[in-house]
Amino acid sequence: MKNYPATGASIFSCLLLFISLISCSPKCVVRGRVVDAETRQPIQGAAVAIRWYTNDTAKQSAETGTIDAVQSVTGDRGDFKIPKYPDRQHILGVYKSGYICWSSQDIFTIDPGVSRMDEYRQRKNHRIKEGMEIELEQLQKSHPRDLHAGFAVMVAGESTDSDLGPFHQAIQTEYQLWRENLRNDFQQQVGTK
Repeated sequence: MKNYPATGASIFSCLLLFISLISCSPKCVVRGRVVDAETRQPIQGAAVAIRWYTNDTAKQSAETGTIDAVQSVTGDRGDFKIPKYPDRQHILGVYKSGYICWSSQDIFTIDPGVSRMDEYRQRKNHRIKEGMEIELEQLQKSHPRDLHAGFAVMVAGESTDSDLGPFHQAIQTEYQLWRENLRNDFQQQVGTK
């Protein structure tokens, strides 16, 4: 006598495993490049980080979980590769010393007519797509270094899941400046030096 139910159960189990593995893996890898916004020249050695979330990134709640997080460095033509998870939320960050840190969620800008609280504007409708170009603007003397340092640290926290990796290595100078400013602000508030 043949045992068909056991064979059917094995096939069904394998099919479920296959479907779950496919749904957990990225659907594709997207290629892009980082360029200087003014000269349009590729930027080699820019740190790129992306973090994919299970929930709406704007909420940043305890229910938000990381699907995947990747950090890399651009090649000699400014090229990078990142995974793409369709129908999922993400935050992409790009940093290169001497340039304004770039985020898919926020824009660092300094406008004399805008109050300090509004200096970070929200980037709207950024999509991950094949052949995308990220334009980095050069950091000018008119940009407050302390605010930019805080912005870079914020982007690193949002777009990575580990303080190990090329993105965090790239922002070490910004991180040290941010910590120094944080310490000074604390000392001013408590009245010590």
